[in-house]
Amino acid sequence: MILTETQFLFKGNFLQIINQCFKMLEVFNQFVSGLLISYLLWGALSHPKSPLPRRCPKINFGKRVQILPRLKIFYKENKAFIFHHWLCATLILVLCLFLSSGSILFRGMLVGCISQGLSYQDRFQLKEAKES
Repeated sequence: MILTETQFLFKGNFLQIINQCFKMLEVFNQFVSGLLISYLLWGALSHPKSPLPRRCPKINFGKRVQILPRLKIFYKENKAFIFHHWLCATLILVLCLFLSSGSILFRGMLVGCISQGLSYQDRFQLKEAKES
């Protein structure tokens, strides 16, 4: 039996399609909202000229690990590995995708963090000399 266009619309399929479109739009809005909020937030927190990182207290675990304002692991007295915020967010995103957990908004925020961190020129600099 071949349905005409009018019969197809009145069978309820059209309403299901519209409902699916609205659901997809809602997911898209959540993802993009998380991405934009995170991009702007991490831009304010990590920009070299921003006063926020300088106001943040330095938190160390012993002499080898610093978690604030940046995550660093010192392997010699004056040299350290840097774990940039985008690298940590990438690991969390991969874990969320692997475990199928995390909301769409949270995943959007992780992608915003990653994209903001990758916009810097020193994004792949993973070693540095210890600050005095």
